[in-house]
Amino acid sequence: MQNRCCTRIAGIGPSRPKLAQPNFRHVSVITARNAHRDRINLLGAQQFANDTQQQLVDFYSVDKWKVPTQHNKQKNRKKSRHLHASESIESATQEILWGLPPNSTQHVPGKLSICKGMPVLIKKNEATECCITNGAEAKIVSWHSHQEDRVAVLDTLFVELINPPRNIQLDGLPPNVVPLTRNSVDITCKMPDDTEERISRQQILVLPNFAMTDYASQGRTRPNNVVDLNNCSNHQSYYTCLSRSASAEGTIMIQGFDPNKIMGEASGYLRQEFRELETLDHITELHFDNALPSHIEGHRRNTLVTAYQLWK
Repeated sequence: MQNRCCTRIAGIGPSRPKLAQPNFRHVSVITARNAHRDRINLLGAQQFANDTQQQLVDFYSVDKWKVPTQHNKQKNRKKSRHLHASESIESATQEILWGLPPNSTQHVPGKLSICKGMPVLIKKNEATECCITNGAEAKIVSWHSHQEDRVAVLDTLFVELINPPRNIQLDGLPPNVVPLTRNSVDITCKMPDDTEERISRQQILVLPNFAMTDYASQGRTRPNNVVDLNNCSNHQSYYTCLSRSASAEGTIMIQGFDPNKIMGEASGYLRQEFRELETLDHITELHFDNALPSHIEGHRRNTLVTAYQLWK
């Protein structure tokens, strides 16, 4: 990119990489915004079902109003137009809550549309000893469910962990297959009219894994890395997305990007951060060598750096 010669942008030209290539098919896209993640997941789930000749099965959460305590009533009144006398949610409002995207419900989906073999991302540290951790990747094997109020509700979701840190073998299950059970969590939902409602939601805490944010991608090495840089806010975000790649050949960008964010100079705030880190490093060296005057001290970085600068 420094030479303005980026050859890994997807396109229709004969020399351009393409998302239709087998190694990029159904690979999770790294994007900057949760709203884009949710939309890509929605489209990706349907495409996966079509490619595998399956039908998506919809499973719904069990929701109740979170009745505020006396201590929190005044605070909650500012967020919600109504205070709810009971936990029951009327059907029209329930349909709205189920239809909200995960980025409006603190990443706890109201409706999970899944099929066998679909990649998912686990969203909670459920059993770290079994490698069931927040951010772990898996694919769906099977599930147990029941009908409640005329909709299907998941009880247990069986998933096969993808490249876990160690092999997991549970009694009666194939290698690396683990069960995920429904959790009850209190969440704040952002409604279409921009009001906020507090509910208690029971759902299995996974999301389809056809897209993830740059934040969620940290710490991963991906042989095939599909990235959307168009909405990355700065060069740090660019680095996070692109450094997940194991090779240039395994990297593909799905649209253009702003080269100024990665080719321009560092911001003033970032340069100041580097200067202060160098100053703190020098202060540490002086302190280790017993060459730092006793009056240079401080419990915060700003006061310590200021005292050092006045001394120099």
